[in-house]
Amino acid sequence: QDAAVQSCPLAYWPDGTLKWVGHAACGPIDADKLRVSPGRPVPPLSPVVVRQSAGAMDVRTGDFECVIPTSGSILIAAIRRGGLSQIENVRLVASRQDRSHADEGIVRAERFESRVDSVVLEQSGPVRAVVRIQGLHVGEGDRAWLPFTLRISLHAGGNGIRIMHSFVFD
Repeated sequence: QDAAVQSCPLAYWPDGTLKWVGHAACGPIDADKLRVSPGRPVPPLSPVVVRQSAGAMDVRTGDFECVIPTSGSILIAAIRRGGLSQIENVRLVASRQDRSHADEGIVRAERFESRVDSVVLEQSGPVRAVVRIQGLHVGEGDRAWLPFTLRISLHAGGNGIRIMHSFVFD
């Protein structure tokens, strides 16, 4: 049985020929019978649709929707299923404690929240969309710390998101 597949190049040889390719697939897949071959891709029943505006990126996978602002402290403004809000105003929060004088009873705590610097649509296809969010954690006095990258993946017909979070301890 044919499955909806989206392919993208991952690496090239020095002569420009394709070295590695990534495939995203959706639907029921029997791993024992899986075979990837050249041909025209089968479209998914409910493709991923991305709409970009000046202030947000809206990604839909059927009746599942994820709204991603392009700036500010909010990473995900809303996740809705069937029009009903499931999650709102997602942000990263980092806490830092200075315990260097803890034996004297002094513990200093700082709170940092995400500040989005860029939002890029890395992949947009009928099977999968990947949105990359980059920014910094910002604390009191505008102290910027811990650069982060967040990748949000949504798949055709899916009712969830995959988040890959990484940060740099700078």
